[in-house]
Amino acid sequence: MRSLVTSLIMEILSTVTLNDVQEKSIILRSRFTLTDHNCYDSVAKYFSAHCFSIAKNPYVMQKLYLFVNLCERGWSSESMIEVMANTCHQSPGGTYSGIY
Repeated sequence: MRSLVTSLIMEILSTVTLNDVQEKSIILRSRFTLTDHNCYDSVAKYFSAHCFSIAKNPYVMQKLYLFVNLCERGWSSESMIEVMANTCHQSPGGTYSGIY
C-alpha cells in the first residue's frame, strides 16, 4: 500500500509542477511552514475523500508535507485538485476512490 501511496503522490507532484525537476526537488526536500491553510485544507480533504483515506492510511500523513510545500510554493488548490480528479480514479487494479 505504501508504494501505491508514494507512486500516486509522486504522479500528482510531477503533473502539478509540469515535471519541473528543480521545483520537484525543492518540494521533496523542504518542510515549509503552513500559512496557506485554505489551500492545504482543500487539497488534503480532497485527497482523503477521493484518493487515499488519511484516517485509514496513517502512512499518508507522512506525505502530507508535500501538499503543504506545493501550497506554500504558490500552486493553487484548484490545480492540485484538478490533477487529483484526473489521477486518483485511475489504478492498474481499478480505482483508488478514497476507499483505501
